[in-house]
Amino acid sequence: MYDTIRLKSPYISKEVKKVLDEVSKKKYCIDVKSQEIIYEFTNVDLKGSFDSRIMIQVRDYIWIKSDGDTTAHKQDSRSYFIVECSIHKLIFAQNVVGGIDEFQKSCYLLIKFLEKTLNIELPNYLDFEVERIDYSKNYYIEKDEKIHYLRGLNLISYPRRKVNRFASTGISIAGSTTTNKVYDKYEEFKKHDRKRLKGFELYFKSRADKDKDKNINKIDDVRERIKYKQKLYGNKINDFVEYLENISQYIIRFETGIKKRKLKYDLEKDFIFVKDIKDKHIKNIYKEEIQKMLKINDEGLKTYNKSRNVIERLKNIYGDSKGVSLYNFWVQYTTFGEDFVRENYSRTQFYKKRKELKNAQIDLNQSDLKVVDNKVIEFNPFQAKEVTEFENKYIKKILKDFISYVA
Repeated sequence: MYDTIRLKSPYISKEVKKVLDEVSKKKYCIDVKSQEIIYEFTNVDLKGSFDSRIMIQVRDYIWIKSDGDTTAHKQDSRSYFIVECSIHKLIFAQNVVGGIDEFQKSCYLLIKFLEKTLNIELPNYLDFEVERIDYSKNYYIEKDEKIHYLRGLNLISYPRRKVNRFASTGISIAGSTTTNKVYDKYEEFKKHDRKRLKGFELYFKSRADKDKDKNINKIDDVRERIKYKQKLYGNKINDFVEYLENISQYIIRFETGIKKRKLKYDLEKDFIFVKDIKDKHIKNIYKEEIQKMLKINDEGLKTYNKSRNVIERLKNIYGDSKGVSLYNFWVQYTTFGEDFVRENYSRTQFYKKRKELKNAQIDLNQSDLKVVDNKVIEFNPFQAKEVTEFENKYIKKILKDFISYVA
């Protein structure tokens, strides 16, 4: 699903510039019809993919790098703006469930939302330049398995990139072309979204607390009373937030942030527009990045990470002597991490042995040797159940109402 997107507009009129200047200088709450949604605008860079605000920066300059120059210099230009937001949170107020898996549709809804909400006319959404795309997938995993799996990923490495490790909550690997993240969706929801969602009624204006129906007062049992309310009025926002919090405990999130530099390289263009982006290309980048991070490939989606199975497989493929040698390498790698192994093997040996393990479909991130309870998690995102379906009856209504609003 598409999450954060960052776009650069074509040149805009003075009238549009004036409106955008005003709205981006302050936090701006908007009542969207009767749905009482709070949208927050800002003109400062967003803090991360968890940020639910809409960033708008109006600019009247561009950066130019002439031939032979080592650094770019600022040059005056006609006015344009940069917009960045989580399209998932803009539409659904959260990014646990739901979502849109079409990039151009996501951009269309964002631009139409700005036009309708701010009462302005903007250039065609297809002519906006693309500066960044975050593509992510949520997967189901048992709560205790999620903790073990994320702890195991702390041993992960990535060529020429720094790995930021956050113990049992996730990892982040930033590069000049892409950024990869794996993290516990529950921890992020609890920290950034739960309180915010509790503060307003989302799309669900419930009458349940008003007890307008007289029959409800005739029900003595509290539990039956609650059931009757839910049947009569539907879930309240508090019920929906509780639902999201509960389901997020069983979700692990994989995310790839794709930067303009990567898109320019792949498409062999200096300027990338919305109309140039194909969903298949973005999904392939996500797949390649996650596979490279986890050191698996299409042939190696079935992985081996239990010590007895590993040594048996290596012996069967490479023979007893080499199999045992590779097994010893694997034990060190999964127990002490890549940095430790690099110090004890030559560069040639290290890459050769790691490639041989990868070709044998041996998991380099998880093993049953480094955990006290001998528990190893056999989790592979490309084999796991993805959270794609609309898990709650209100999710479809949210999308329908949003499209109706911007139409």
